Amino acid sequence: MLIDEQKSKILLSAKVGIEFEFYSNFNADETAVKLSRLFNKRIYIETESHSDFTPTKDIFKLEPDFSGGMKLLELITGPISYSDARLILIRMNNWINENGSTKDRCAIQLNISFDREFGNDFMSKINVLKYVLEFDE
Repeated sequence: MLIDEQKSKILLSAKVGIEFEFYSNFNADETAVKLSRLFNKRIYIETESHSDFTPTKDIFKLEPDFSGGMKLLELITGPISYSDARLILIRMNNWINENGSTKDRCAIQLNISFDREFGNDFMSKINVLKYVLEFDE
């Protein structure tokens, strides 16, 4: 069993990429400007879904996601620290609540990677469900 100190060390070494699917009350350009101000990051606007542009920790990507209709947008972050990801998750959810909406076709997707110091042995032995359920945040 992992102790709280070990859990904290693991989370602080994590890199998290987030994908938000949502509907905005604004067009894509206005949405990008508002989100850029919210996160103090550049927002690269794409006209196609699943574009080749790879977001970074400083430049996020906003693109259409037609899985939920013509107006569904997707904001994709690059890999960012766990602590930054938590803030972005909270701010974006609040922004969507005030300036947009979601439906059953919308999702938040998390991509998580860990520093090599934990090694393959650590990752192959972790019970992910148990880890998530036991984590007291």
